[in-house]
Amino acid sequence: MSKGVKAVPSIHSDKKFLGQLALNEIPLENIVTWNLYQFDHVPQPDVNTAVPSNVAATVPPQSIETYTESVTGLRCGTCEVSAFESSEAQYYHFKSDLHRINLKRKAKGLPPLTSSSELPSDSPDSDSGDSTSSKSEEEDKSTHPTEPVILFTDMVHVHKIYKTLLTPPKAKVCYKDSLIQLCSSEWKWAVFLLRSGRFAGAIFQRNFALVHKTFQRYTTRRKQGGSQTAHDASGNRSKSAGATLRRYNESALKADIHNTLAQWKAELASTELIFIASGKAEQNTFFGVKENLLDTNDRRIRRIPFATYRPTFEEVCRVRAKLQSVKCGSISSILQPARKKPANSDQTTSKKTVEKPAEREVAVDASEQVKTIPAIIQKLRDGEYEAVQGQVENRDSSVDIDVADSEGMTLLHHAANVDATCMVSFLLEKGANPSLLDIRNRSPYLLCISKGTRDVFRRFLAKQPDAWDYTNSHIPSALTEEMKQRKREKENEKRRRARGRKKEQKKILAEEAIQNERERIAQEEEEALRKERARIAMEAANTCSFCGKSSGPTPFTRLEYKYCSTLCVQNHRRQLLSEAALRRLKM
Repeated sequence: MSKGVKAVPSIHSDKKFLGQLALNEIPLENIVTWNLYQFDHVPQPDVNTAVPSNVAATVPPQSIETYTESVTGLRCGTCEVSAFESSEAQYYHFKSDLHRINLKRKAKGLPPLTSSSELPSDSPDSDSGDSTSSKSEEEDKSTHPTEPVILFTDMVHVHKIYKTLLTPPKAKVCYKDSLIQLCSSEWKWAVFLLRSGRFAGAIFQRNFALVHKTFQRYTTRRKQGGSQTAHDASGNRSKSAGATLRRYNESALKADIHNTLAQWKAELASTELIFIASGKAEQNTFFGVKENLLDTNDRRIRRIPFATYRPTFEEVCRVRAKLQSVKCGSISSILQPARKKPANSDQTTSKKTVEKPAEREVAVDASEQVKTIPAIIQKLRDGEYEAVQGQVENRDSSVDIDVADSEGMTLLHHAANVDATCMVSFLLEKGANPSLLDIRNRSPYLLCISKGTRDVFRRFLAKQPDAWDYTNSHIPSALTEEMKQRKREKENEKRRRARGRKKEQKKILAEEAIQNERERIAQEEEEALRKERARIAMEAANTCSFCGKSSGPTPFTRLEYKYCSTLCVQNHRRQLLSEAALRRLKM
């Protein structure tokens, strides 16, 4: 049910993002030692706690909210004003440039200015001041992370936790106490996703789903977007069959969700957090029912602070795993402010003039280092295989067969990556090391595209088993001629068995066809015989009562007798009358 999490590498890694952990897998005794990451100072360690030497003394501006006690009275804690004469004076102070600048200085960890005379010359009253202020605001936005997270630190790493886990919306709590309470809970969460007629929901106990359900209804207008209810609310109520179907499906979808929540009412009662992702028009699906299964004032209900995809059970599991994850980074990497790319050429020019010469030189050197590619590798990438072979054959002093580019990829890496089988074989024969790894810890064998190129490495391993230490080469096994012969024999035997099975199957199909044909002929003969019997029986039933011939499908009837013609009717009538007269005379 749960997604796998990445292990955190060593704290000496130079990457800004080290990895992520599942919050429920971190021991509670470790979490208790965490402190809230403040913005105006770096948390001071204990005497016996070692702090990395690369941690700076000040912290750049951060955009994560912290818990502070509310201040009441006519005062300003930002500008350190103890009291105002009236509420109007406090109001105008909050609108002043001094208060605005002190807010920015406080975010950057700088002391506040005490008087307006200390304001910088580029005040907002001038045009240049407006441009400077807007630039500074853009720089602040570029350096401020906008993730809805809370930062905690253990003096070595900074841990990012989603704020929605610790506090309900618009509520003030102590984040550390909420974190400890969360980690001491049973981790019983509910996640509901609703969008475009699709619903997915589940209740989790740690990493296992106790109950889950998904269903879908046709409620979205195809090729136009939007729900049918929103379209009707715009004043254009359609009367088509599709609109009627969508209105019915919307009500049916709500009924299905209500039934699901009613079935899960006992589980929801013991659920600690309930996460919901839906559109504004669909929120009443969870809260607008008479039974009021979910209360809008319930402190357990939280919004999901990131985008979700199509509601499925897999997506519900992904959302739960992401909410429960903790991103970890070193303090030194967090202290480095992010750079934002200029929006136009004018901003590029101005930023270049402000940059320090040393930083500019370092940037140029870094770009040159990234773009530097050895000439022989460039020839291989351009497909000049004969030139590369000539240089390797001559073994010029400037040519190293194991030369690598800035990503650690050698000639053998590039040859395997472009599926140049002939170059791979040539380089191996000329002494290229198949166990060298690039910066991503990939050997040349792992970059092979086709089976033929991989077989070149395996044949070389069989031919030269002692040439290199093949531990890091990731070559699975050697490929000898005997193995190839056995493989060919197995393939031939497999083909023979397949041909035998195919021949046997054809024989069976032929016998089945013959049997089916016999059954069909027997059925036809039986049907013909049945029809003939029916015809004879019908003709016997329709025999003329006078002449004995067939009376046809519509005989003439008189009393209980049937006749083939009116003449037989008259003649049979006279016969019956004469027979009756003779019986009377005998009496």
